[in-house]
Amino acid sequence: MPPPNLTALDQYAALLHTPWKAGKAPNEIVGNWAEDGSEYLIMVPPQLRDMLVDLQNALADSYARIQILRAQLVKAERETQVILGETRRSLREVR
Repeated sequence: MPPPNLTALDQYAALLHTPWKAGKAPNEIVGNWAEDGSEYLIMVPPQLRDMLVDLQNALADSYARIQILRAQLVKAERETQVILGETRRSLREVR
Protein backbone atom coordinates (compact mmCIF):
# COMPACT_ATOMS: atom_id res chain seq x y z
CA MET A 1 0.00 0.00 0.00
CA PRO A 2 1.47 3.40 -0.99
CA PRO A 3 1.83 6.16 1.58
CA PRO A 4 -1.43 8.16 1.71
CA ASN A 5 0.27 11.41 0.71
CA LEU A 6 1.51 10.08 -2.65
CA THR A 7 -0.48 10.56 -5.81
CA ALA A 8 -0.65 7.65 -8.26
CA LEU A 9 1.75 9.58 -10.45
CA ASP A 10 4.29 9.99 -7.66
CA GLN A 11 3.85 6.38 -6.62
CA TYR A 12 5.03 5.18 -10.03
CA ALA A 13 7.63 7.89 -10.70
CA ALA A 14 10.48 5.41 -10.31
CA LEU A 15 9.17 3.53 -13.34
CA LEU A 16 8.19 6.59 -15.36
CA HIS A 17 11.27 8.80 -15.11
CA THR A 18 12.99 7.28 -18.18
CA PRO A 19 11.84 5.27 -21.18
CA TRP A 20 12.33 1.53 -21.36
CA LYS A 21 13.95 -0.24 -24.28
CA ALA A 22 13.83 -3.71 -25.71
CA GLY A 23 16.64 -5.90 -24.42
CA LYS A 24 18.88 -8.15 -26.49
CA ALA A 25 16.75 -11.24 -25.93
CA PRO A 26 13.16 -11.22 -27.24
CA ASN A 27 11.77 -11.45 -23.70
CA GLU A 28 13.87 -8.67 -22.10
CA ILE A 29 12.97 -5.11 -21.21
CA VAL A 30 15.69 -2.78 -19.97
CA GLY A 31 14.96 0.12 -17.64
CA ASN A 32 17.03 2.40 -15.45
CA TRP A 33 16.85 2.97 -11.70
CA ALA A 34 15.94 6.53 -10.75
CA GLU A 35 18.49 6.64 -7.94
CA ASP A 36 21.67 6.00 -9.92
CA GLY A 37 20.70 5.33 -13.53
CA SER A 38 21.91 1.74 -13.44
CA GLU A 39 20.04 -0.73 -15.60
CA TYR A 40 17.54 -3.32 -14.49
CA LEU A 41 16.11 -6.16 -16.54
CA ILE A 42 12.50 -7.28 -16.73
CA MET A 43 11.69 -10.67 -18.24
CA VAL A 44 8.32 -10.88 -20.00
CA PRO A 45 6.68 -13.14 -22.54
CA PRO A 46 8.18 -12.22 -25.94
CA GLN A 47 4.71 -11.47 -27.35
CA LEU A 48 4.22 -8.70 -24.78
CA ARG A 49 7.65 -7.06 -24.78
CA ASP A 50 7.18 -4.48 -27.53
CA MET A 51 3.66 -3.63 -26.41
CA LEU A 52 4.81 -3.09 -22.79
CA VAL A 53 7.78 -1.00 -23.89
CA ASP A 54 5.51 1.19 -26.06
CA LEU A 55 2.97 1.56 -23.26
CA GLN A 56 5.58 2.45 -20.65
CA ASN A 57 7.29 4.92 -22.99
CA ALA A 58 3.98 6.68 -23.68
CA LEU A 59 3.46 6.93 -19.92
CA ALA A 60 7.04 8.18 -19.45
CA ASP A 61 6.43 10.91 -22.07
CA SER A 62 3.27 11.99 -20.27
CA TYR A 63 5.10 11.94 -16.94
CA ALA A 64 7.83 14.21 -18.37
CA ARG A 65 5.20 16.67 -19.63
CA ILE A 66 3.46 16.62 -16.25
CA GLN A 67 6.75 17.35 -14.47
CA ILE A 68 7.31 20.36 -16.76
CA LEU A 69 3.78 21.59 -16.06
CA ARG A 70 4.26 21.11 -12.31
CA ALA A 71 7.42 23.22 -12.43
CA GLN A 72 5.60 25.93 -14.39
CA LEU A 73 2.75 25.87 -11.89
CA VAL A 74 5.13 26.27 -8.94
CA LYS A 75 6.82 29.20 -10.69
CA ALA A 76 3.45 30.84 -11.43
CA GLU A 77 2.36 30.36 -7.81
CA ARG A 78 5.55 32.01 -6.56
CA GLU A 79 5.10 34.92 -8.96
CA THR A 80 1.50 35.30 -7.83
CA GLN A 81 2.59 35.35 -4.19
CA VAL A 82 5.11 38.10 -4.98
CA ILE A 83 2.46 40.15 -6.78
CA LEU A 84 -0.04 39.68 -3.94
CA GLY A 85 2.60 40.65 -1.40
CA GLU A 86 3.45 43.79 -3.33
CA THR A 87 -0.24 44.63 -3.68
CA ARG A 88 -0.77 44.22 0.08
CA ARG A 89 2.18 46.51 0.79
CA SER A 90 0.87 49.11 -1.67
CA LEU A 91 -2.57 49.01 -0.11
CA ARG A 92 -1.10 49.51 3.37
CA GLU A 93 0.85 52.51 2.09
CA VAL A 94 -2.30 54.05 0.61
CA ARG A 95 -4.12 53.81 3.95
